[in-house]
Amino acid sequence: MVAEVIFERDRPSSPVAVLMTHYNCEAYLAAAVRSILEQSWRDLDLLVLDDGSPGEQWREVLAEFRADPRLRLFASDRNVGTYRLKSAVIPHLNARYLAFQDSDDLSSRARIERQLAALERRRLDILGCSFSRIDEAGHPIGDRHMPSSCNWLERLGKTHFVHPPSCIVRGRVFRTIGAFDGTTRIGADTDFVLRAARRFRIGNLREPLYLYRERRNSLTGDSET
Repeated sequence: MVAEVIFERDRPSSPVAVLMTHYNCEAYLAAAVRSILEQSWRDLDLLVLDDGSPGEQWREVLAEFRADPRLRLFASDRNVGTYRLKSAVIPHLNARYLAFQDSDDLSSRARIERQLAALERRRLDILGCSFSRIDEAGHPIGDRHMPSSCNWLERLGKTHFVHPPSCIVRGRVFRTIGAFDGTTRIGADTDFVLRAARRFRIGNLREPLYLYRERRNSLTGDSET
């Protein structure tokens, strides 16, 4: 499935691996990548996984980052969906923590550092954060504040108590319950969180450290999905 390794670094793995899948989203990709590579927590790897995007423009917008040894870039030979692509890569990672970001979103500069500190301080296994909503041009729409503790909400039958792209997850969670359901194009991240909530501790930082871009033709914004 991941047919082309465009560039990968010969360097020791970092304790944090950030996964960013991409499909036909070149207008926002460079800003998304920059927001991770400019994190205050420097010891990380960013894996950009292209899901069979048409054309070559997405490769061109990433050329400015080629010298950064923390960036690893891969391309699928066909479009298979974000969850199947992530699940193909996650078993091969040995990072202690896995974080996520969508390729049209942004992270505040302190996001990874603050989430790691809170994850250890609170002895959690999965930690998301509140997020700011922005429009297609990057203008603010408003903040969404997420609950600090989440497991009790799962017991009450709630299904949306974290924003999955904002999460940082201990690697052992994936090794225990597996990764995402690759048979679906939508909702598999919520399914993963609900499965994890039965065995692991989940919470959020109340501070909005993630910027979620609302787009009409995104996977969550399109009326068909």
